[in-house]
Amino acid sequence: MASVLRGTGNMALPAMVLTLGTLVLLVTSPVLIFGVGPIPGMGIAGAGLALVLYYVLATAILLFKLVRGTGGLKLGWHHRLHWAGFADILGVGGWALINNLTTNLAVVVATTLVSPLGTHALAGFGLGIRLEYLQIPIVFGVGSGLVAMVGMNVGAGQWQRARKVAWTGALVAAVATEAVGLGAALFPHAWLGLFTQDADAIAIGVRYLQTVAPFYGLIGIGLSLYFASQGARRMHWPVAAGVLRVIVVAGIGSVAVHSVGGGLDAVLWSVVMGLMVFAGVTAMPWIRQMKDAV
Repeated sequence: MASVLRGTGNMALPAMVLTLGTLVLLVTSPVLIFGVGPIPGMGIAGAGLALVLYYVLATAILLFKLVRGTGGLKLGWHHRLHWAGFADILGVGGWALINNLTTNLAVVVATTLVSPLGTHALAGFGLGIRLEYLQIPIVFGVGSGLVAMVGMNVGAGQWQRARKVAWTGALVAAVATEAVGLGAALFPHAWLGLFTQDADAIAIGVRYLQTVAPFYGLIGIGLSLYFASQGARRMHWPVAAGVLRVIVVAGIGSVAVHSVGGGLDAVLWSVVMGLMVFAGVTAMPWIRQMKDAV
């Protein structure tokens, strides 16, 4: 429902609802986890229940706005379902699911390569790559706008303007993610120290952040142009980029670790190379004229 509202150009309402819901989550989480007064502590189950309550509240507000028609679009119940609509949605969403799968698979493969190096290596690598994951919601803030803006311009036949919008969004996302990456590389203990004081795990995490984090700008470019490709309904390049990223991490990482004996550094540089491939291949159709790209 938030995406429907964003598609109408109403970015403020979904942002406001989700932000207020997050504030509710910050209150309900400790209450349900640890307990307050007559409310018993539920432990980890309390964290799950707080998240469910957060989504129930946000869904209820967005649904109310859509039914009332005060959010920019009125949701009606008298319309019949049209299978052509499902085809249009899955023409983009189906490919997007594959891309989400490859993104997570690349992380799984890299983690698998690190696991034989021991518990401390696995813990430090996990803390480092978790920061990479957190770049996704940062880029989503730009990407959700790109989907709507690029889609509107493509629908109007304004391909040059769509391309300009896409690269503007990519620049904004790259600056944001690169700032996080450089900050993490320069001050790795500020992030790692939030989760552990284990010296060995922190040492591994520092190696990850100082090797991979300076390339976080590539995440911003790749993901933002992936969103732009959704708006243009040209998903072949982003999907190919995601698959190639997995192949690079798995192939180069495995060879470097098992055949050459490169150890942790080999895995880290295979992750960097995977990000380069992901950003470069996703950007290919936007470097050319998108309208003519396959």
